[in-house]
Amino acid sequence: MDTRTRSRTRFFTRRQASATTFDGGALRLRRRLVLGVLVLAAIVAGLIWYLGPVWQAGRMTVLPIVDAARTTLDARAYRYSIPDGASPALVRIGGVPTPVGATSVVENTRFAVVPLYEDLGPLRLVVIDKSNGEQREIVILDAKFAYGLCFDREHDDRLWIATSERAKLFQLELSAGEPELIWQSAEDSHIFALDQAQSGELYLGTYPGRRCYRIKVDDGNTSAQLVTIQHPAIAGATYLYRIIATDESLFLSYSAPAVLLRHDLRGAANVELLRSSAPFVEMFRQQTHLWAQQDGRWRGYDLAGKPLADDLRPGPNYAATIEVRGVNAIVQAGDKSFEVSLRPRAGGMGITALDSGAAPRLFGATYWNTWLFEVDTSAREVRGVAALPGGSGEFFHSFTVDGRRQIIPSYQGARYAYDPQQAVSRVAGSSNPRLMSQVADAHYGIASASLSPTTQVYATFPNYHQAGGQLIVLDTQPDGTTREQIVKRIGDDLTLGHLAVVERRLFGGTLDVVGAGVVRELQQTPTLLELDVGGEIVARWPLDNRPDDVTGLVVLDSGRLVCATRRRLFVIDSPGSTPRELPIVHQIKRWHDSHVRKLVRYGNDVLVVTREFLLLYESATDAVRVLARLPVDCTLAAVGADGGLYLANREQLWLIPRESLEAWNVEQSTSVGAH
Repeated sequence: MDTRTRSRTRFFTRRQASATTFDGGALRLRRRLVLGVLVLAAIVAGLIWYLGPVWQAGRMTVLPIVDAARTTLDARAYRYSIPDGASPALVRIGGVPTPVGATSVVENTRFAVVPLYEDLGPLRLVVIDKSNGEQREIVILDAKFAYGLCFDREHDDRLWIATSERAKLFQLELSAGEPELIWQSAEDSHIFALDQAQSGELYLGTYPGRRCYRIKVDDGNTSAQLVTIQHPAIAGATYLYRIIATDESLFLSYSAPAVLLRHDLRGAANVELLRSSAPFVEMFRQQTHLWAQQDGRWRGYDLAGKPLADDLRPGPNYAATIEVRGVNAIVQAGDKSFEVSLRPRAGGMGITALDSGAAPRLFGATYWNTWLFEVDTSAREVRGVAALPGGSGEFFHSFTVDGRRQIIPSYQGARYAYDPQQAVSRVAGSSNPRLMSQVADAHYGIASASLSPTTQVYATFPNYHQAGGQLIVLDTQPDGTTREQIVKRIGDDLTLGHLAVVERRLFGGTLDVVGAGVVRELQQTPTLLELDVGGEIVARWPLDNRPDDVTGLVVLDSGRLVCATRRRLFVIDSPGSTPRELPIVHQIKRWHDSHVRKLVRYGNDVLVVTREFLLLYESATDAVRVLARLPVDCTLAAVGADGGLYLANREQLWLIPRESLEAWNVEQSTSVGAH
């Protein structure tokens, strides 16, 4: 026994033998201190064991953050110099200028009112005095979106406003400018439909319960009554989208499926008038007739629900209309036209798509107030390009860029073409982007791949709550027009979130999250599918035994396919071979349940963006190594024309410069998971 050990032994012997020197409390305190030191030592030792192999990989560089630009509310970007020695650095490009959205307008003889939406702000109403064109804004702090508005039939100064996200009904006296909360639903989150009968009673339609309410307001007293509407045609509907009310009946437009019903308020009978393959049945009233759109043509009815002759057509619709042109909304009210500014105000919220395009540009899109933006990769500036026609309510989930145009799958299955060569500024004409096509049974175009330079294949799924969907081939003709072919309906148990093509062999990766991250229902295990060009499943490979998403598919020049779930990496080496797993550093693999965010092709290699790390899969060595720790969690990534890696979270755009990536690539280090 050495001297230090003997001394410690004698100390404890004396302490235990002398009750007069140490009391019980001090003894307990000493024991707790010793125990605490031992626990702390165990934690430190565990961290060394846990992190040691990662540090030994030689790639655990924590990136400093350097500002390259800041974006002001008018979407102009101002350069900042990058300090010497800051590379490798995660360069903050800036927030995305998000525009104000406008989708509707209501009018009476005195006013036209446009509701405006923005990601970070409250609901704003632009009130236009039709006599002189003067505009003023009224802000409703306790609301964000309003789809249902109508003027009171008896008071031309009174506006009824039904809001979404918080299902509320407001009364607004425009001359006073102070909104008053009249009623709030306890069961619904959104009100889409609103109309007033001649008697003054208001009727509301909601989402997600598709309920219909009758609201009576009398001398400051409000009463609400649920109107029971039952019919087999609306059993699966989620929206009550539009209402036209008379004292005798209600005309009700539902979504999913799109059905038009007439409800007799006196006899409570419900009659189906028509169905449509479109997402909603659009309708409007002209005097004693109602007109509803069914698959591209108008069907007319009298107010008793009796169909009009097929050769009758609606007259000019003199209701106010609104058209989005770039960062402006043009309101047409009768023979007068008014312009409402939609210039960016808040911004930096909801970046949903990012992809590379013609040099030196990178393109992206935002959620809700859908806004196309571009990144000038030479100046490292963010610029807004155009608002989607129709304004807010659209959702770009993904899009492709072929250097000439963007084919953009978006909310409700709509596809837009946007020619980047014609949009060098923030303001674009109403024809750019332009609607190319729309698939009836698709709420989100979620995945795409190129079969040829002129042919795209898409996998869509139908709505927030369902799996399945369609496989669609879109061919671009020499004149720039497109031809769409629905190849096959995908099985109800599958939702494809990624597509890739290897030598005309089509691969698809499944999603567990139904509705683009909105609802978890199916709890699917991640599966890689091979499909033929007819949409038939040739082979399927389960990639895990617990629910997960396939988060990326990348094809290399060699034909090798790299596939990722949130926790694992796989490779298919050649046609006919099965996926084999690439080992990742096991410590990283355990750190987070949701790990791999994005796969990005980088030359003949693949960059793997995770929640905390940037990894590199080197195809030549078949090795995965850690390049750096990311100080921010990014969910989107794309390699720009300048060779830099652009990253995005919901609020900001970031860049890892090419020189940093090249330096990491050239340096020799210990590889992780080499074969």
